Amino acid sequence: MFTSLLGLIDLAAALVFLSPSSFPQLIVRIIALALLFKGGMFTLGGDIASVLDVLIALYLFLILHGFSVGIINILALIFLLQKGLLSFV
Repeated sequence: MFTSLLGLIDLAAALVFLSPSSFPQLIVRIIALALLFKGGMFTLGGDIASVLDVLIALYLFLILHGFSVGIINILALIFLLQKGLLSFV
């Protein structure tokens, strides 16, 4: 159950990377904060994937200020989609 909830955070963040400009800034901030909190919590345990969660959350904050690189968006989307979907297996 808890793993599925964490996977939903990943899937929500992945949706933002599909079309960042179509989401309200408040929603993107909430998702970025949730990803940052989740990543920070598990980074303390030494999980490499959680370090990427933190970096992606920081990148989401950059997207809010107009900084966006297409290849990073695609890589983040793939990473978050696979993490989110695998959490339901």
